[in-house]
Amino acid sequence: MNEQNQSDKITNLGLKKLSEGDIEKISEETYEFARNNLRKRVQESKVDFYDIVIDIDNSTDNLQISVDIIRNVGPEKVDEEEDLIKETLAETFSDLDRLLKEKFTS
Repeated sequence: MNEQNQSDKITNLGLKKLSEGDIEKISEETYEFARNNLRKRVQESKVDFYDIVIDIDNSTDNLQISVDIIRNVGPEKVDEEEDLIKETLAETFSDLDRLLKEKFTS
C-alpha cells in the first residue's frame, strides 16, 4: 500500500530569471534536503522505504515547488509517521527558502 503526504505548494517571488540549469540545481538540492532531513528521523536502512518526488513549475512568472514524500512499503500509516513526514517537509522547505534567498534572488 502506498502512503503519501504532499506539502502545500509554495510560490516564491523576487527570484531572478531562472535557467534550465538553475531549475535542475534547485530540484537536486531540494531532493538532497528532503533525503537528509528524512535521515534525521528514520534509521538509515529505512530511508529507502520512502520515495521523494520534487515537482517544479516555472512556466509562469512565479516559481512553484511541491515535494511529496511517499512511503512505498510497509504497514498502514501511523500518526507518528505522518508527523515525521510533516516535520521533514517543514525542514525541507525551510532549507529550500534559504537556498532560494541566498543563490537565486535578483
